[in-house]
Amino acid sequence: MGITIFFEIGQRLAGVSRTVAAPATVPEALNALERGPTAAESDDGLTSPLSSSAPLRLDSLQAGMASIDAPIAFESLAGQDQIVAAAQLVFTLTGLPGVTGVVLLIEGQPAQVPTAGGSLSEGPLTRADYASLGPQ
Repeated sequence: MGITIFFEIGQRLAGVSRTVAAPATVPEALNALERGPTAAESDDGLTSPLSSSAPLRLDSLQAGMASIDAPIAFESLAGQDQIVAAAQLVFTLTGLPGVTGVVLLIEGQPAQVPTAGGSLSEGPLTRADYASLGPQ
């Protein structure tokens, strides 16, 4: 089964296809994000700030909200990289059936995550929070 995961290119997100076992799950999507772009995709200019924040773990999925636990390394991402990493998570996971929003935890604790508009949010985060970074 094909899923779309998102990487950065030129200050925007770009979707790329990955094949996973059906049905697609949040953990499979997280694993695909952690692996980052392929060598060919990197050669084409795709990058992934989120890949340096692995491992990512599904904490819970309730009422459409995916709670994702990230290591403290997520907080070490510089300004725009942290925004892009959060956008990668949101766009990838909300593309899966049944996921409408994302809550990010750092080491099990609720995190305030920057949105594309520069404000901090504990979530749930949706594509609307990162619309300016969305694919064209």
